[in-house]
Amino acid sequence: MNISMLPHYGISRLAGYLRKFSAGIENAADLLEVIRGLTPAQRRLLQRNSVFADKHKGQPAFVIVNGPSLAQQDIMRLKDHITFCVSGFWKHEVVSIWQPTYYSLLDANFFNDSDATRAFYTSLNERIRTSTFFLPLYRGFDAIQRHNFLPIERCQFVASVGAGKSGVDLTNIVQSFAGVSAFALAQAIYMGCSPIYLLGFDHDYLANRGVDRHFYSGGTLPGHKMTNVPLGDRVPYDDEMRANLRLWENYRLLKNEADRKGVQIFNATVGGYLDVFDRVDYHDLKFY
Repeated sequence: MNISMLPHYGISRLAGYLRKFSAGIENAADLLEVIRGLTPAQRRLLQRNSVFADKHKGQPAFVIVNGPSLAQQDIMRLKDHITFCVSGFWKHEVVSIWQPTYYSLLDANFFNDSDATRAFYTSLNERIRTSTFFLPLYRGFDAIQRHNFLPIERCQFVASVGAGKSGVDLTNIVQSFAGVSAFALAQAIYMGCSPIYLLGFDHDYLANRGVDRHFYSGGTLPGHKMTNVPLGDRVPYDDEMRANLRLWENYRLLKNEADRKGVQIFNATVGGYLDVFDRVDYHDLKFY
């Protein structure tokens, strides 16, 4: 069959099914790793995370992701605070004033050997010089070892492919994460930070489909195809809703774990759709 003879809608649906199939294959590969069990070397890698258990117990911290609302907030004042930042945060001008305490990368696009990925890490390493990185074990460790994307001595690895009830013990398999925001929040809870304030958690993608929106212009990876997706090539809306539901389920489980540990979490984002955590006004926080 000549695929060009399919109607435009049919091609879009087929593209969506292929994307789902590809993602399913990747998830299945990760699941097989879990079924096989952790190797002794992987267990030793995870055991390195034990030094972070309740490391910052009772200390306030900020989990900062990259929603467009972050451009409306003065984060220069966080210089002396514990911060968990993610993905393209190195693009923020504040990194010349203070460096993130911890820095997370999760998406598979950050672990392939493409020109865009190499350009991303070149810029990141020029701007982020002291942070400790947290990365997914199953797709991150081999990529960092093979391609020298990051200084390995500043990297920690997390086996995030388990069931939702697996808690936040980073020395063992924990729940899989539908977004780097939940991945970073799990680290803050594991370290006992409290209260934890969330910034940049806009989560407005369903209202702005096809546009990679952040506090910075353009995409996180230079030239990436998902930066601005034409209408006919977008993932079907119901698939996007399911992806957002998985992220909300991450948040619910993390809130339960935080409540169990006596950790408080507040959403200090300007606007946005996240309704799992109580809201506070960032400008009303008094401990600067």
